Amino acid sequence: MSVHLSEWPEHDPHRTGAVVHLYVSDADAVYAEWSSAGVEGRFVGPANTAYGLREFAYVDADGTAHRVGSPRAAGGHR
Repeated sequence: MSVHLSEWPEHDPHRTGAVVHLYVSDADAVYAEWSSAGVEGRFVGPANTAYGLREFAYVDADGTAHRVGSPRAAGGHR
């Protein structure tokens, strides 16, 4: 797994939420595990992206968006 964090000078935590990008080997498996764990927050199910990932989103109770993605397999849904 790898993590991508970014910071920019114009970030205002009172107006803009933070985003964490996690790169994993199987986003569908992580989604299944996280969404069945009963944690507080909101999930957006896995989907293929234009930039070659299979990705889902989880927004935690503090409003931080966690985008979790894995490389898509050639020719498949992943």
